[in-house]
Amino acid sequence: MSTLPLVALRGTPREQGRQHGEALRDRIHHNVELYLHRFATDARLTREEVERRAAAYLEVFTRQSPPYREVMEGIAEASGRTLPEIAMLNARYEILYSAYSAIGMAEAAGECTAFAAARTVTADGHLWIGQTWDWIPDVRGALLDMEEDGLRILAFTEAGIAGGKIGMNSAGIGLVINGLLSNLDDWSRLGVPFHLRTSGILRSRTMSEAVAQATEGVHACSANFLIARGTGGRPGGAEEVIDLETSPGGWVSLTPSDGTLVHANHFLEPERLPSGSRCGRSAPPPTNVATEWSGCSPSVPLPGRSRRTTWRPCCATTRDGRIPSAAIPTRVCRRRSARRPSSPC
Repeated sequence: MSTLPLVALRGTPREQGRQHGEALRDRIHHNVELYLHRFATDARLTREEVERRAAAYLEVFTRQSPPYREVMEGIAEASGRTLPEIAMLNARYEILYSAYSAIGMAEAAGECTAFAAARTVTADGHLWIGQTWDWIPDVRGALLDMEEDGLRILAFTEAGIAGGKIGMNSAGIGLVINGLLSNLDDWSRLGVPFHLRTSGILRSRTMSEAVAQATEGVHACSANFLIARGTGGRPGGAEEVIDLETSPGGWVSLTPSDGTLVHANHFLEPERLPSGSRCGRSAPPPTNVATEWSGCSPSVPLPGRSRRTTWRPCCATTRDGRIPSAAIPTRVCRRRSARRPSSPC
C-alpha cells in the first residue's frame, strides 16, 4: 500500500496551483490519461464530447470562482498539461455522474461509506468523522496542506483537482462525501461543480457557511455532504453534525440518531425529494469496504443509525477537540476486487 504524498501549498492561488502541479506532475499525467480512458469505457463518451463538456465547465469555474480558475491555471502550467485537461479533471464528477445516470448505472454496490460519531458515544470523548473512498483504484491522490487568510486546511484530493474534497480545517469544520445518482442528473445544467462545493466547504469558518456552500446555487448532479464542526479549541464549544443529500431537484438534511450517522451511495430519504425524482439506490454498505490510507485488520460491519455502540478510534486523534479525520468501531477495510474493479463514489 503506497503512502499519499503530503504537499504544502502557500501563496496566491496561482502560486499554490504551480506548487500542486510541480509536486504532483507525474500523478496528474497519470490521472488525465486514466480519466480519458474511463470516460470512453465507463461513460461511453467520445474524446470530442469530453472536451466539449470540459470547456463548458472551464467557463463555469471562471465565472463562479476566479481564484479556483487561477489554481487550475497554475496546475496546468507546472504539470505540463493543458488548462482544458485540468478543467476536465476538476469537472470529472459532473461528466461521469451524469453519464452514469443516463446509461442506468444506478445499482452499483459496495461504494463509499461516510460516518460521524458524536463525543457522547466515542470511547475517547471526541467527535469523529471519516469515510472509505472506494473509487477507481488506480486514481492517484495526495494530501494538501493549505493556508489561506489564517485558515489552515488539510484535505485529500485527486492529483490535478484543486482545493480538496475530503478533510478538515482549523476552524473545526470537517467534510466527508458520497456520490449519489438520480434521474435528474445532467451535466448541461452547468451548476456549481461538485469540487468547487467541497473546496468552499473546506474553506468555511462556520457551519452555516459550510451548509450554504453545499446547497446554494444550481446542482447539475446529486451528491451527499456530511459536515461536522468540532469545538475547534473553543472552551465550551458545541459540536455540530449535519448530512446534506443534494440533487438537481432540491436537498434535504439529516442529523445523527443516538449520536451516530452513517451514509453510503444511496439516498436515505428519497421520499423527501421532489415528486418525479427517481434515485439510484445502492446495496447496503458491505462489511469489507475500506479506507485507502490506513492499514487494516479484518473488518466488522458499521453500526446502523440507531444501534448503540462505543466507537474506538483506529487512527491518530487530536487533543484540542478538533475533528480527527477517520474512525470506526474497530476498523473498516476495503480490498481491491478483481470482479468489480471500481464503483461510483
